[in-house]
Amino acid sequence: MSAPLLSGLLPVAAAGTALTLGIHASLCAHAPSLRRLHDRACATALLTLAAPIALVRALSVAHAIGAVGVFVVIFGVGVLGLALAGTDARARTRSDVWTAGRVLRDAFFGGAWGVGAGVGAAALAISLLAAYLLPVFAWDALGYHLPLVHDALQTGTMRTVPTGVEFINAYPRAVETYFIAWRALLPDDTLVDAAQAPFGLAAVIAAAAFATRDGVRPGRAVAWALCLLAVPAVALQIACNYVDVAVAAWVLLAAWFLTGALDRARISLAAVAIAMFLASKPSSPPGVLALGIVLLFRARHAGYGRWALLALASAFVLGGERYLLNLAEHGNPVWPVVVPIGPWRLQGFVEARELLNGGVPEPYLHYGWLRRLATSWTALPHAYCFDMRIGGFGPLVAYGLLPGAMVAALLRRSRRAWTWVAVVAAATLSTPGAFWVRYVLAIPAVLLALVAVVTESAPARLRLAADGALAVLAAWGLALALPGYTDQGPSLRAVLASPLAGREVAASVDGAEGAWRDARSLVGAGEAFGYDATFWLPGLLWRPDGRGRVAYLPGDLSAPADTLRWIDRERVRVIVLGAPEDGDSPVVRAYPARFQRRFRCPVGACTVYAVRTSGSLPR
Repeated sequence: MSAPLLSGLLPVAAAGTALTLGIHASLCAHAPSLRRLHDRACATALLTLAAPIALVRALSVAHAIGAVGVFVVIFGVGVLGLALAGTDARARTRSDVWTAGRVLRDAFFGGAWGVGAGVGAAALAISLLAAYLLPVFAWDALGYHLPLVHDALQTGTMRTVPTGVEFINAYPRAVETYFIAWRALLPDDTLVDAAQAPFGLAAVIAAAAFATRDGVRPGRAVAWALCLLAVPAVALQIACNYVDVAVAAWVLLAAWFLTGALDRARISLAAVAIAMFLASKPSSPPGVLALGIVLLFRARHAGYGRWALLALASAFVLGGERYLLNLAEHGNPVWPVVVPIGPWRLQGFVEARELLNGGVPEPYLHYGWLRRLATSWTALPHAYCFDMRIGGFGPLVAYGLLPGAMVAALLRRSRRAWTWVAVVAAATLSTPGAFWVRYVLAIPAVLLALVAVVTESAPARLRLAADGALAVLAAWGLALALPGYTDQGPSLRAVLASPLAGREVAASVDGAEGAWRDARSLVGAGEAFGYDATFWLPGLLWRPDGRGRVAYLPGDLSAPADTLRWIDRERVRVIVLGAPEDGDSPVVRAYPARFQRRFRCPVGACTVYAVRTSGSLPR
């Protein structure tokens, strides 16, 4: 990495470290019921991920989202937490840090399981390298995850983004809000795709905690949990701005606090995780309902029924905003997806069946839900990517974890462990898209923990064989995933060896990354890259260095003269306009001297034009 980039990462490291330590110290001071390290580790992971979301929302109200504001509030909250925690809590935090260091040492060097830990660490390193080397090229990231991030940094607030891409304003925004904090602390977009890495580590912490609580040695538990990062669907998505690794982390952390000994602190933490789950993905309400039922049932038997009701109500307030807004505006909380409820239909413009079948190949397209799920979870396709419709778990799940879980069930081993497996399964399998493995990334995490528990009490030779098989299957899956980092393009090694210009076009959502890069370079400070409703990938329009703006052409400007006035008012220097294949946009035909055609959009009926400046406006 270049020296400027390394120095630019200092704000991320400083803010993240301060916040983590401040939250952990505060938990040590004010949550004495979290007696064990794995309790405090899960609580710290949860709140360290949730706090930036709350802080960015607060900055949004003040229209103060920006690099300085985000750093000051995150770093400040962390320092304040350390200062107010007290001497004893800070001492316990130092002790926990040293203990965690020893556990990590044991994970890598304490036994045969260390090879598996090394594979997981290598998977994380490769994912971060891919995020560093490659431009953003994931369809959903460019379509609606990152445009919200860029717009918030452009305007200083989280608003209803003016756009023709309905998903930007219709989907819950919790993970994207975290992405805003992440990007604000970076000097440019070079590592914006690495924003899900902290969520991957949180999922590892939760999986290791499950295994440790049921008797697995901490070092071995961490080693097995780290192999989650080598599951192809996880490894590939950590290198792009999707939300499914984050969703898996919320589910795992919620299940952790739901399945232990309950008190007010654990119920509150479970509610925070449930709220973040609800606020992260529109398919989450059935899973939230399942988690809520478990929480109410267990809390009532523990004597905390009223507190659980209050906590769940708070979770709905925290996580349900987007659903209420959709209900008020469209009459459908998960708009734009059509929702049939008995004889009624909540209206939208996308059928659920259409979404679930999109991109699914034959013969799976005509399978029922259960058969599609079973075949998808065990499939080893010839090519992997971050957004697979069938397959993606790889050989670790297909040949290791699923057979291991079946053996455990037949032998009736580790019955207590099946409790948290069942809770996670209920929260994830409640979505009709569970065969789409990125929707259920929490499943391999709990299966890793389960098989670690089952094999912990096995004879030494069998346990050694299990540790070896874990490493081999995890490494095999990582090897299968490698071409997917570049979408079957040049290898990461080739990209690393190429000059910077080659890296910038090594992967592309539409095969025209070089043309988009050249077009973005025309936009200067204070100027804008414009687009209209025909273009569905606005994330391609923002410059990686943050210079310039993106402006959306209002749909009511149909007259060419009005369009040109808007272009000059917004200082648009490049614009994407809908145009027939054999002609130009009406404003271009009316004022051909003001526009220079750059290239035709590879996807969609649109064309990119450079705009020539003019000293006078048309009348």
